[in-house]
Amino acid sequence: MAVIEPPAPPDQRLDDLSRRLDELSRKVDEGFRRVDEGFRKADEDFREQRQETQQLRSEMNLRLDSVQRATLQIGAGLFGTMFIGFLGVIAAMIATGP
Repeated sequence: MAVIEPPAPPDQRLDDLSRRLDELSRKVDEGFRRVDEGFRKADEDFREQRQETQQLRSEMNLRLDSVQRATLQIGAGLFGTMFIGFLGVIAAMIATGP
């Protein structure tokens, strides 16, 4: 036959409830601490990635500037060469006459 125990006195029940709520509060606080730490690590990773990206952009800009400079120099050289060649052809045509 089952024995029915009388309910615990109200003070003991309040103490048990208070203890359980304190334990739950500690667990929740610890969980939030872990989440905060995770966000801190993610922020640090993002900062590092941002710095690396800025360095790469700076390097790429330097390289693109040098490519642009070389392209302009080659273009100017070709234009000058063609211009001088055309002047030579025109001078030859004038010199030989009609």
